[in-house]
Amino acid sequence: MHWGGWNACPKPEYHVAAFRYWRDKYGVELVGMSRDVLNLKVARRPASRGEAIGLAQEQYAYCSDLIAEDQMTYSYLAALLMQSGWWFFWWD
Repeated sequence: MHWGGWNACPKPEYHVAAFRYWRDKYGVELVGMSRDVLNLKVARRPASRGEAIGLAQEQYAYCSDLIAEDQMTYSYLAALLMQSGWWFFWWD
């Protein structure tokens, strides 16, 4: 995967490491990719609010635009992660 490494977007090796980790833990699969957006399908959502908060923090470390750009909170992102089978990441 030769994608990333601009602005706050991680370098390719960080994407690969994150996706491997999340694949093993949540069954995620990269299903869409554009110039600055990644779409992942999720097989297993977080089982508890505590787990979802931890995942929201991981995702913020991976893509700070999730919270910063949408003026979202960890709690709100955690609630979305427990409800949705899709994850979206984008970088400006």
